[in-house]
Amino acid sequence: MNFVPQPVIGLIQVHVCEDLRYGLHDPLQWPQILAPGYEFLAAVPRRDSARAAWSPMWWTPQDGDFEPLEGSIFRSLGHIALSSLDRLRPLVKSLSNEVAIHMAREGHSSRLHNLSREMTRAFERLEYLPSTFRDLRIQVRQVQRFWIMTKAYLEYADVVAAASAQVTGDFVPDTALMGGFTTDPELVQQLTHAGIPVWFLRPQGSMQKSHVQCVVLVQEPRPEEIVQQHWLADLPPIYSGLTGAKHIDSVSRAVLSYMDISESPLLVRYDASSLQQGAETPLPSNGGPSKLRSVPKKASKKPYDRVHPSHTRGRDKFVDVAHKWMPVQLVPWKNAMLSTDRSQPQRPAAEIWGYWIPDPALLLGCSSPERMYRYFSTWLRVRPAWLYLLSNGRSRPTRVATQWWRDFLNGDMPAMLENEASESAATTRRAKRLHGIREVFGAVLNINDYTPHDPYTRISWFEYHFSATQTSLCPFIIWEMYELGFRYELLALDRVLVPPRPDLNEADREELLARVFAQYDLYQLHSLPGTPVGLAARIPQARARTLEAMRCVLIRWPLCPANIRTAAPLTMATHPDMIKNVEQELADFYVHTFFEYSGRAPLVPHMLPSATS
Repeated sequence: MNFVPQPVIGLIQVHVCEDLRYGLHDPLQWPQILAPGYEFLAAVPRRDSARAAWSPMWWTPQDGDFEPLEGSIFRSLGHIALSSLDRLRPLVKSLSNEVAIHMAREGHSSRLHNLSREMTRAFERLEYLPSTFRDLRIQVRQVQRFWIMTKAYLEYADVVAAASAQVTGDFVPDTALMGGFTTDPELVQQLTHAGIPVWFLRPQGSMQKSHVQCVVLVQEPRPEEIVQQHWLADLPPIYSGLTGAKHIDSVSRAVLSYMDISESPLLVRYDASSLQQGAETPLPSNGGPSKLRSVPKKASKKPYDRVHPSHTRGRDKFVDVAHKWMPVQLVPWKNAMLSTDRSQPQRPAAEIWGYWIPDPALLLGCSSPERMYRYFSTWLRVRPAWLYLLSNGRSRPTRVATQWWRDFLNGDMPAMLENEASESAATTRRAKRLHGIREVFGAVLNINDYTPHDPYTRISWFEYHFSATQTSLCPFIIWEMYELGFRYELLALDRVLVPPRPDLNEADREELLARVFAQYDLYQLHSLPGTPVGLAARIPQARARTLEAMRCVLIRWPLCPANIRTAAPLTMATHPDMIKNVEQELADFYVHTFFEYSGRAPLVPHMLPSATS
């Protein structure tokens, strides 16, 4: 940079601009005042001087980069085209390797770890989770943003370390780097020696005895260089205040992830940030208030013979339904379900948690093959949109009552909402349910974007296409529903038992919980495994890593049994009997704790069915 840029100083408002960047206040586009901890932003590569191979990190997706999702209930959902994703993939993979090498050599850095993690998470969302085109553009920007900041951190660390070993020499600034402003003379010296552009801000009064060699006019960016038009008129600024540390922090975090479905109001939300540690907390529910039990009751290791009749009314949900498509329940989890103390009457319906993922048994309890196919196909058609919603932390996972899921899976959405208007009285149970469905599904998903079911339209599910004749997929669909239900229920219960703290953000929680699963896929399965893996692996040693990850989650929970807290870390070298013992303790504690807090049976892992034909 061969000119002096206009410094951004004073009171500012940072807005998301039309290119989904932050305009003149963006350290990835214009030099900013270098806040403590963010000095590395001076080493951001300048777009006009970056290597040609890095050009995808400034690319903007166009309509042709978006592929609509086949068979989705909402036509606006889709994925990024594979050819477009492959423009980013090698750069993300290469930089992740650079980060691993750097930390192996220099030691762990929380800042670098967080930047690299956000880059990877944004790329995984882009690769695996469907979205609207607008939200796809946001995810691309997130990948690019954290890639550039991660690259800047590594560049800064390398050039500063090299400069510290150089006592003398010509310190020529590298004009391919963004540079920055500072009032700290030591930082000026450090950056100058490292060859990073830096401008020393000083009060006019302190320069009275200085010798002025040259007076230059500061320059502002040309209009074509930086987009400064606000993206949405009703979108509030992400930051208002003085330039400095808080300003830089606001544009250096994952502020914007989704804008479409995630921003719609939901009927029932559980806001984890409202929990207060140590206080008696309202139980998340679909109705009236209730209280959490302060001390979970210790359950027996043996199956309970004295189950109160209220728990088995209709169907005992602690026992799998007998059906040829029901996957086999894992033995430790089956034992945990049967050993749950249900001797007391069931709670009122208003105090029982609903379901993030519909109870898989709903799909198997239909009275006719036609209705069963309708349930399966409706779930697969709404599944991408529903997972899109649940994967966004801002929206807060939604709990839906079993009867609501039954009505939704059995009906055509517009027809159901028309029937709501024809109900004779709003006091009828069905009218209330239809109103609830409208509030949840109708508000979250745009009814005008709804695609009526066409029996000739193929429904995509992983690499397969589902149809009425493709019944070999049904056991796998049920298995995946249990997997998804277990993931979201584990996440929800962890949010209740380990409320957010200044030293625990959601990214840390998600990273910890993702380790419980073989593919580290917390929000959605990345692929359908070919063999049982993770908690369902056939031999104990193959389950050791994921069981140890589960143990690391549960030891943070109140009243975690000593047998779990004091157990030696599980590894592949641990004796199989020890692995099995700890495994049963983990399953018991999780299942019994979930029941104490939710009032219902959890969805737990099952064995992967045999291979599809």
